[in-house]
Amino acid sequence: MARLTCIDSARTRALVKRPLLHCAAARVLALLSAALLSACGGGSGEGIATVYEARLDAAQAPTWLTDPQRDAAKCEPLPTLVEPSGDRYAVSSAPWWIDPNHAAPGAGYLHLVAFAYHHDWSSDGEITVPSPGRPMDLRNATVHLRYRAPTLRLPPSAKLYLWFQTKISSAAAPEGRVYVNYLLDSRPLPVGTAASGWLDVTLRLPTDDSQYRCLGSSASRTDRYGCAASVADALRDWNIDLGFVIVFPDEGAAEQISGSVEFQRVSIDLPFANLLTHENAPADLIRGASTCRL
Repeated sequence: MARLTCIDSARTRALVKRPLLHCAAARVLALLSAALLSACGGGSGEGIATVYEARLDAAQAPTWLTDPQRDAAKCEPLPTLVEPSGDRYAVSSAPWWIDPNHAAPGAGYLHLVAFAYHHDWSSDGEITVPSPGRPMDLRNATVHLRYRAPTLRLPPSAKLYLWFQTKISSAAAPEGRVYVNYLLDSRPLPVGTAASGWLDVTLRLPTDDSQYRCLGSSASRTDRYGCAASVADALRDWNIDLGFVIVFPDEGAAEQISGSVEFQRVSIDLPFANLLTHENAPADLIRGASTCRL
């Protein structure tokens, strides 16, 4: 399997040990890969590009965020801790803000445990995937996660999931756009004693709607949130944020949630062809610094 590593920010790029290639080369290789597969009648060895790697165990770790205040939406960077052994990791600890935007009739309340914004992954720099401001095609992407959660305690109704959010144009919405949120419902992440040591988890992002749950909207936020796009469309045009959330059906369950989740690494691999999806799209979709947009 061919593999190309493209890292999209200077601070992240400096932390990666594998060889780096400029993403102009990625696009050329994507075209060559597609041509070779076509000429050979297809094949199962699809080329892969590592488009992002966050080394949260590094001294100069890239910014991942959490929302640690129970009664207010206020994003803060994950703090980094160092053990006597020298091991570093970013930690997210309860209590977290109770996000009500997707309460019934939506999927439930959220704790935003750890997440990063698209524009922080596609910032100006020597290597960018995609070009700054353009969406990223996450269809059939693979997310690699190294984490542990030995102290996290959840009630039976709550689970920890990978989640992503995409902004979709909608003529029916007052602002002309709707924010679509999906979580990978088929792959809840182990916590507690099942995650007492470091776990290396691989999560594939298929385009099958049955593998996900759309978070929908609470009755009061249908002007902003909804399920106006399939998983395939939301992944194809991903442009807001991605991370890990705890989902629970009623607000009272938050009182039974305690502990923390510790992260060392998050990376994303894409098929070569995905690098070309938004090659000619306007490069002005996403701008600005990291702020809470909830």
